[in-house]
Amino acid sequence: MKKVNLLLIALVSIMAFASCTSNKKTDETNTNTEQTYATIDEVLTNAELEIDNTVLIEGLCTHICSHGGQKLFLMGNNESNTIRVETNDALGACKAECVNSMIQVKGTLKEERIDEAYLTQWEARIA
Repeated sequence: MKKVNLLLIALVSIMAFASCTSNKKTDETNTNTEQTYATIDEVLTNAELEIDNTVLIEGLCTHICSHGGQKLFLMGNNESNTIRVETNDALGACKAECVNSMIQVKGTLKEERIDEAYLTQWEARIA
């Protein structure tokens, strides 16, 4: 895989959002339809193949944005493997109790590359 000198951020637009696994209740009638969730590391390893596809991922919630609670960050095995998850208005805000818990999400994987053009636009906005 070709390395990019700039940061790659994988962005997941949520179609469905599951609550913290510590609060999750099991339903014996749904055991046959259990889905397999990929880790953050697995998704990032194959990210280029999964762009615009529906993915099921599980990771440690490290932060929920306080401005509306519709963005959260999931971490893999180390701090450099992170995916930003965004919910929509229909799903509402994420619960603050989910921080430091394992979270499962289903959504469409989107890519946002930070390149020179992106940085120029960003600098212009904050100036």
